[in-house]
Parts: sequence; structure tokens; C-alpha cells
Amino acid sequence: MRRIAILLDDGFEDSEFSYPYNRLIEAGFDVDIIAGEKRSYTGEKGTKTTADLALADTSADDYDALYVPGGHAPEKLCTIPEMTPFVRAFAAKNKTICAVCHGPLLLAEAGVLRGRTVTGYKSTEEALLHAGALYTGESIERDGHIITARDPRSLPEMTRRLLDTLKHGN
Repeated sequence: MRRIAILLDDGFEDSEFSYPYNRLIEAGFDVDIIAGEKRSYTGEKGTKTTADLALADTSADDYDALYVPGGHAPEKLCTIPEMTPFVRAFAAKNKTICAVCHGPLLLAEAGVLRGRTVTGYKSTEEALLHAGALYTGESIERDGHIITARDPRSLPEMTRRLLDTLKHGN
């Protein structure tokens, strides 16, 4: 069984968490919700979930891939000092990293987007460009081991690409 880490904080976009989470579980992956603290978190539309692990209790070495949902949570995740090194550890080992909507902001903060073709919610464009990424605004982008998606409408295609990558390495 392959392990996937999902990073979140309060203010995550509900569907951007729940849709991929459920598809990954249905596909047989072991999925851990990781946050700054092991406690309950609430999405923008009221979805509640509990972190399986606090960031301090895990390592990127424990996972095959990383997923970052959007909403306001990625901006909060950027303020946790240990979060960007965690993301950088995935990038350093060329492990699959997937982020949607505002999720790429955490990847930008971690410094893993320089020279990468990415997408995200329109309001993230300036920050992604400032991080050295090539922003397209397309629904989905894949550049090497990094998959990014623009918004909730991109979730089915993004999740198919993520699952395909995890199952087949494509």
C-alpha cells in the first residue's frame, strides 16, 4: 500500500480536500491528514476533519506523495516553520506533489516551483510568478513530479492524473 500525505489547516476548501481524499481511499491508498497540530480542522464551508498526525510526528520519508488542497489553509500552512522543509523534502526526492487552487502557494513558499510550469487560482498568479514559476492559468498542469490544478472544477481531471501517476508513474 502506498502512503499519501494531505496537508491542511483551518479554512481548507471543502471539496478540494474531500473529493481527492475519498478517491485516494477508494483506490486503496493509505492517506494521512497532516497539520501543525493533531486536532480538528474546519473547512470554509463547514466540513470538519481531524488531523491524523501533527507535522512534528512524521517525515516526508514516510510517504510516496503529497497533496495540498486550496482555500485559505495554504496561507496558514506557510506560517508553520517546519512546513516548508517538509514540502522541500518531497521535491528533493522527486516524489509526486499535487496542489490545487491556493495550494501552490505553499509550494512557492517552499521554493520548489522555480522554472516549473504551474497553474492555480487566478489570485495566486503574482505569487507564483514571483517564486519563479511559469503560470499558465490552465485547468491542469504537470511539470515532472509536480501536478497543479486551477480550482474545484479541475478536481476530477486532477485526481485522475494524480491516481494515474501514483499507480503507473506516468
